[in-house]
Amino acid sequence: MALYVQHGTPLDKGATSTLWLLWLVTAVYGAMHVRSAFIDYGRGDILLTAIAATAWVSAGYFWYGFSDYLGSSALDGWSYASFGEYLRHYPRGSEGGLAPLYQYASHLSGTRYVASAMLGVLIPPWSVGVDTQMTVGALLVISIFSFALALAYAAHTANQRDLNVPVALAVLLGVTGGWLPHALHANNYDNLLALPLAPALFALGSDRNFHGTGKVVLPAILVAASIYIYPELSPLIVMAYIAGAMDDFVGQTATNKRARFYTHAKIALLALLIVSPYLKDVVRYFGQQLSDAGQITGRPGEGMMPGLLNYTRIWGAMWGLGDNGFKIGVGILLLPITFTGVYGAAIKKNYSIITYLLVIGALFTVMVVSKHYDYGAYKILLLGWWAIAIVLSAGAKNIWDYVSGFDTIKLSVCRVIVAALLVTAIGIWLKQQFMWTREYKYKTAIETREARNSILKNQCAVQVSVFDVTLNAWLVYQLRDVKAIYTEFHGYMDQPHVRALMARSNTPAGGEIQCLLTDAERFTQGEEVWRGDSLKLIRGAIEQQPPGIEINAPNGREKNGGLPFFWLDRKPVTVVLTTSLTETAHIEFEGVAGPSVGGQVKNYPQIIVESAEGRLLTFDASPSARMYTVDVRLSPGKTTLKFRLEYVGDVVTNENGDPRTLLAGIKIHMVK
Repeated sequence: MALYVQHGTPLDKGATSTLWLLWLVTAVYGAMHVRSAFIDYGRGDILLTAIAATAWVSAGYFWYGFSDYLGSSALDGWSYASFGEYLRHYPRGSEGGLAPLYQYASHLSGTRYVASAMLGVLIPPWSVGVDTQMTVGALLVISIFSFALALAYAAHTANQRDLNVPVALAVLLGVTGGWLPHALHANNYDNLLALPLAPALFALGSDRNFHGTGKVVLPAILVAASIYIYPELSPLIVMAYIAGAMDDFVGQTATNKRARFYTHAKIALLALLIVSPYLKDVVRYFGQQLSDAGQITGRPGEGMMPGLLNYTRIWGAMWGLGDNGFKIGVGILLLPITFTGVYGAAIKKNYSIITYLLVIGALFTVMVVSKHYDYGAYKILLLGWWAIAIVLSAGAKNIWDYVSGFDTIKLSVCRVIVAALLVTAIGIWLKQQFMWTREYKYKTAIETREARNSILKNQCAVQVSVFDVTLNAWLVYQLRDVKAIYTEFHGYMDQPHVRALMARSNTPAGGEIQCLLTDAERFTQGEEVWRGDSLKLIRGAIEQQPPGIEINAPNGREKNGGLPFFWLDRKPVTVVLTTSLTETAHIEFEGVAGPSVGGQVKNYPQIIVESAEGRLLTFDASPSARMYTVDVRLSPGKTTLKFRLEYVGDVVTNENGDPRTLLAGIKIHMVK
């Protein structure tokens, strides 16, 4: 697949068919050996744990549909899917006169591409109407399940050296806990794709029962894969193999050491051969990362995990638990269990896992103490979490076994404490994931697909005017093959270095536009030909449409009676009107005092409506709702109105328990 991309061949030109044939062959081979791997050796519990843990962290894809679920609202996921769609149809680096989606994606041509390309080649070659968004669920589930099994393999090989790891527990902690769910929440697809490589390489390096040609070929393939997928952090992944193989050199004769050295040299040469077409890009990536690491501010992902840089909150944050008092306490209590596992490894002279943990600890310390780079510290913990899960599980088992010599009461108390601590940590992790999923505003791609299908059915060129960042991005994705022009781009498409690319997009001329796709609650004129929960399609002349409205309110934007509504506190609210014309907008709205206003007041909140030209209206928000109007002169582009409030009375607690300060409410009835 990488060779196709490197040589500028779209993935649809053969890569998909070739890889699917290869996958089918390997799937048949794997199915023939699954019984011996897990059932005949009594390891069915590990397989079931891996399946259950994978299903939990990716539950949204099972619940809402593999091809429909959008996952986290983090726009990285949209960007991966967009770049994958671009690689399907165009040589990397193609730019100019493409649809807006492909124009955006072209700027990613110099970045990591394997995760995006995988989304493209996962589309079955015989399918019709399938795109890269629909294969995200498959990619993530494959990555997570592979990580679970690789972690199980690493734990199994650690047990060959008497580490005493309960493998199923290690898999449960490794998949449902720590940092994997955070990577899923952040839509870091390349991180997730790379996760299985380190534990698999560690296991291959330390497995005493692994011989033959595979002893060279498999590590070489995985080392090369780590460089293709994640070149910047591939040394940390490759270090897992070096650490795993370390024990094989201890106490060996010179002849055996020489034979093992030749084996590792063959692995290095084969990996170098596989990765040779990519070496130029690898050198550039390393240079870029070194440059970023040397900066003090403006580094990628800066500020994503601030708890890792706080020396009080770090004790909870370093486990991915969170950083409040209770979670910090849980994190602190997990440390002695982990150190017990490390101590057990030292007693058994299992230096491989200890070496890797020392590397992880050293790099993490550099990122926190020297670089003050929370995102870099997070990446180190993410790639090393499998090793932490193994020693944490081993430590819990060591304590469990050690107290077996205690009397009944002490035995029960100690075991209950260990079990309760692990259950509490797992509960925090699982609740955290549930809360994330519940709070995603847009769960599926169904509505944006329906909007696309309606446009195609009505055979009209369309102007898209949608303010919501997530909807705006996914409409650019869904309408990539539709004649569409956009009043604005948000998110990654609005970055300064991307705007010039977006301006060179292939879009219809103004005279061709026959339809408007916009927010469902926007005031419009013309025939409504389709409506969803958040969007609607209007057939009519664009110049007849009222300006679009974007409300930016600290208390949030709401609907009241199907109309736009917001609550004012002491912070101003801005209402942005967007139009392509020079015109005057007539706005009718309703104002009312809010429930946070004290009951015994002489002066109710005074509302002031302003524009760049000055004050437009001032009125008192009384308990009885009243209608007001303002006329605003608009120029092409955006015009901002500010609603602010002046109030000197008491602020009371809302009777319904709403924690917000609600001093006045504004409901917009009409814009024309």
